Amino acid sequence: MRQPGKAGCLHVCRGDAGIRRGAHLRTRQQAAQASDQATKDTLSQTSESSLVFPSQAEFGKTHYYRILNGSEATQWNDIFNAVILG
Repeated sequence: MRQPGKAGCLHVCRGDAGIRRGAHLRTRQQAAQASDQATKDTLSQTSESSLVFPSQAEFGKTHYYRILNGSEATQWNDIFNAVILG
């Protein structure tokens, strides 16, 4: 099953495992230090979300997508605009 939202998140954080680990730990620390329950709950949920911090198993299912060159981007935009704008 394809999950575009997940793919987008994983694409953003795929580059550096150290940054992901650091951000995950920082989010957990902020949740522990939050002064109000709503903030604590939100940060805790975020730190446990596999959409934000995927497991190694989920990460192994991701792949890189290449960037379109100029003519490909133009072709994509022409097709996409025709569908969206009618």
